[in-house]
Amino acid sequence: MNVHAREFQTETPLTMRRHLADAIAIYGNDFTSDHEDAISAIISGRAAYWSTAGYSAQRAGILLGHLNRGCTFEEALADAYANQPRPLIERGLDTLVPLNLKAANALSLAYSHFTATWHDDEELLLRRVRDCRRAA
Repeated sequence: MNVHAREFQTETPLTMRRHLADAIAIYGNDFTSDHEDAISAIISGRAAYWSTAGYSAQRAGILLGHLNRGCTFEEALADAYANQPRPLIERGLDTLVPLNLKAANALSLAYSHFTATWHDDEELLLRRVRDCRRAA
């Protein structure tokens, strides 16, 4: 069985909530409304995300909220990063922590489409278990 099949079969609301709790602990941020949106996405079976960003990163927060409420990357980026250069969009995508395989797939495609860079699902899923932020 490949890693995608194994990952998908073990994704339950309980394990996804555990991934959310782990990401919150790793990145030291728990914002009530974003937490509730992530839980709703998990329960609904949609792509669910958390963020490496702090409360002052407004664009990253807007992006996270839109995605957890079911917007496409195109819609979310159009609002959060309208008319911004590719490097800024990439930094915004770098703040996202996919909590499930659907989110990792969508984020991988977003990197490819909006920044012309490639990140595979396994690499992106590591963000939920260890701090993968770039050194400044």
